[in-house]
Amino acid sequence: MQFDHIGNTYFERGELDKALKAFGDALHVFKLLGHRHGEAQSLGNIGLLHRRRGAEVEALDYLAQARAIYRDTGDRGAGGCAGAGGDG
Repeated sequence: MQFDHIGNTYFERGELDKALKAFGDALHVFKLLGHRHGEAQSLGNIGLLHRRRGAEVEALDYLAQARAIYRDTGDRGAGGCAGAGGDG
């Protein structure tokens, strides 16, 4: 999804507000489409963004949501979220 790619570009450039908007847009579209992997990926991206900002509580919440989707769908390729909760 292009929003995630755009979000990643903003994230890498340190433009976190723009990245958050792009990740949020992607999350919305993935939810509408019922695309669970994309939803988890977007949630994970938002979690990592919050972690970079130092907002650990928010980061853990988003990462836990992503991880739950990966677990529910049997997706073992969860990337950065795989170890977020310790039993990846």
